[in-house]
Amino acid sequence: MTMADDDHLLPECRGLFRRSLFIVGEFGGNDYNSPLFAFRPLSDAYNFIPHVVDSIGEGVEKLIAEGAVELVVPGVLPIGCFPVYLSIFRKQPEGYGPRSGCIRDLNTLSWAHNAALQRKVEQLRAKHPGVRIVYADYYTPAIQFVLHAEKYGFLKQTPRACCGAPGVGEYNFNLTSKCGEPGAYSCEDPSNHWSWDGIHLTEASYGHIAKGWLYGPFADPPILDTKHLG
Repeated sequence: MTMADDDHLLPECRGLFRRSLFIVGEFGGNDYNSPLFAFRPLSDAYNFIPHVVDSIGEGVEKLIAEGAVELVVPGVLPIGCFPVYLSIFRKQPEGYGPRSGCIRDLNTLSWAHNAALQRKVEQLRAKHPGVRIVYADYYTPAIQFVLHAEKYGFLKQTPRACCGAPGVGEYNFNLTSKCGEPGAYSCEDPSNHWSWDGIHLTEASYGHIAKGWLYGPFADPPILDTKHLG
């Protein structure tokens, strides 16, 4: 491609960017998993937060520089509620939420990341007033799935994977028999579970989250904000 070709295509690309909705993430989960699964001190994961959040901000700004004007920036999930973490990081009774059964300090890590990311989103909005940047919340709906499971059509039970190793543990998760591996089976109806394999959500969970992002209340502002569209 010659420089002339590049110059000719650039306006077309910028126009495409202006008509597109960008979902920037969710980023950060694997960055925190690296020290956590190596059993490093929790403080090592906290030390990553400013770097992860700054990197997300830089990615948003690069997209804006290319012409993007509609971006959705998701936070991270409450990892302390997921069977993989509940199975690996055993705690004393006081280390779990009394209502949720989730691991307190891991959820606090997720909350700290999300708080820092929301501050970054506010900074980006102030810097780019002509750009619409939506903060999308994964944390709240996932907590709601645990605390108010029946409201969303899920079974009221200990956080439990649909696809796992039955009989191995209370969370239906085993590192040696993960979903798709020998010894693992899926539940009869994935739609009544919020956790698919102990690591990822089910299609039903993502459906509830998607509606909350589109119409509220799990996005600030909702992607289909009528005031914005009208």
